[in-house]
Amino acid sequence: MGADDGAQVSKYEHFGRIPTLETALIYEVITKRSMSELFGGMYQKAEEKVADRARVLLKRMGHLSGERAARKCEVLADLAGING
Repeated sequence: MGADDGAQVSKYEHFGRIPTLETALIYEVITKRSMSELFGGMYQKAEEKVADRARVLLKRMGHLSGERAARKCEVLADLAGING
């Protein structure tokens, strides 16, 4: 992974440092586990940000009509975790 010693790896393992995308992908290859599994806390925060933003956009689109708007609202509702 390019590190001279285990100190860098330890920082990633103890969440003291956020890995680059390349490093995260290397971990995924080595461990055969997805990045969302390896970095579950970060994944959950990202998921919450997406859901919050989707809710905001869904409210803004409430007055629009038409097939395209309906599809966008469906996608946003899914991202926001709104069933139905």
